[in-house]
Amino acid sequence: MSVGPSRSISELLCTLALWGAGVLFSLNVANVAVGVLLRYFLGGAPFWTEELSRFLLIWAVFLAGAPALRLGDHMAMGFLSRRFGVLSAPISAAKDASVVVVLSLCVVQGFRHALENHIFRTMGLGIPKSVPLMAVPVGSALMLAVYLLERAYGEAR
Repeated sequence: MSVGPSRSISELLCTLALWGAGVLFSLNVANVAVGVLLRYFLGGAPFWTEELSRFLLIWAVFLAGAPALRLGDHMAMGFLSRRFGVLSAPISAAKDASVVVVLSLCVVQGFRHALENHIFRTMGLGIPKSVPLMAVPVGSALMLAVYLLERAYGEAR
């Protein structure tokens, strides 16, 4: 099997996204462990640990979405194509169009929403609300890029 440039870019994006998600998830585990230990030994943890945990998990999930999409670990609608063999091409085209439209909307509207909320701060960490909200457009853009690259290569699930 030859590896085209779109496949290499897709693999690189997914590798970087998985590493990023892994680092964020590891930080989340450490944050929760520190919070639990502080509650156990000192009777309380810093108030911001819960918020940090939530934001780290949200970012990790959205970053891991692109590799999951590439590997077919997301919900698949392939059963429709198999069930209606004659209509498999139009069903596949409709599926592709719906994925592209939904992810594009998530990118555009998510980015707009994040920018609109940049002036607000989170309660615990005091960071701009756009920081956690940017997980939606960034993760959706990664998923969209990987999906389109995989479709160009001909092996998207």
